[in-house]
Amino acid sequence: MNYYRLKLVNVSGVNSYSNVVTATVKSGSFTVEAYPNPVSQLLTVKAYGATGNGSVTITDATGKMVRVVNMDNGQVQINMEGLAQGMYLLKYADDQHTEVIKVNKQ
Repeated sequence: MNYYRLKLVNVSGVNSYSNVVTATVKSGSFTVEAYPNPVSQLLTVKAYGATGNGSVTITDATGKMVRVVNMDNGQVQINMEGLAQGMYLLKYADDQHTEVIKVNKQ
């Protein structure tokens, strides 16, 4: 995932900046995206370039699995309500790929 923002300079030479936006490059390679991050309710997880269906496991800071869901067609939404605030690890796994993303629960 890449982060971008624009610097704008008007005719008087005054600078202003756009909001920061994210972009994911989909070039046929494998990548997993989870948003919004930080999350308060629903977390969307997308796997680009995945072959087949994968699973998503969310673990807390102690290593306890708190959510396990199967992914359909490279996308799933996970309800994060009821979980304590803090850092969680999201692990995507299928037959050929494994990726871990840090997710902050607000």
